Amino acid sequence: MGDPIRFAPGTGVVAADRSLAQSPRFSGRLGGLKLAPSKRRCFVPPTVSRPGNITTCLIRSNVMQLNEHFLQPSLPQDFYWFNEPRQYRLGNGLEIFTDEKTDFWQRTHYGFQRDDGHCLLIRQTGNFSLMTHVEFHPREKYDQCGLMVRIDSQNWIKVSLEYESEYVSRLGSVVTNLGYSDWATQDVVSDHRAMWYRISKRGSDFLLENSYDGQTWLQMRITHLHKEAEYYEIGVYACSPIGKDYRCCFKTLEISDNKWQAIPEAS
Repeated sequence: MGDPIRFAPGTGVVAADRSLAQSPRFSGRLGGLKLAPSKRRCFVPPTVSRPGNITTCLIRSNVMQLNEHFLQPSLPQDFYWFNEPRQYRLGNGLEIFTDEKTDFWQRTHYGFQRDDGHCLLIRQTGNFSLMTHVEFHPREKYDQCGLMVRIDSQNWIKVSLEYESEYVSRLGSVVTNLGYSDWATQDVVSDHRAMWYRISKRGSDFLLENSYDGQTWLQMRITHLHKEAEYYEIGVYACSPIGKDYRCCFKTLEISDNKWQAIPEAS
């Protein structure tokens, strides 16, 4: 067995050798812009090294308030990249510049399978509410950013505003169960350059909401993930299915106790 895989704090790099993670080619900066050496996936969550070379995964449980504004120049503790973008910036929110032709979709209608969009994730157990405020500047059709709740490539939820044209965009969500994606949308004007999203989990059921001001929340859908999971990977995502360099900035990411009220049992 080789060296245990470790997370290199502040670099967004997973490497088997900490000296490699500290190499300039992995952590170079240009004008404050983070440059990743190549497109790669991070299938491994952040870890911490214990005495005796024991490596332990970090999984959040017993939900406590987390309110992250990405004001530091390095990734927040316990967060990790899935498909790290070549360019991103931290310090005044999390600003992502998407790689070319990145997407999330499985099979339905179009036939293809895509799992190469960018996600910044953290592992979470139990019930929770996940909320973000994001600003965005679309360039090409289907440019999108929002929230992701993920079990694996075949089972996940995303919510976002997908750009269609200068006149109309599609506010909606994709729920992927057992390897097949759906797409639920509503048309909205393309003038929007910011949005709040919230996903609340109760058991295997999920409430998806959006807000235009961060105060009044509008239901988008109630849905279900069929696969059972010990934990979920949750966080923000961005992708450009046909373009590149879509710029979005996540101003806040909040994880809190579930805000979705349970339906009272019938008497």
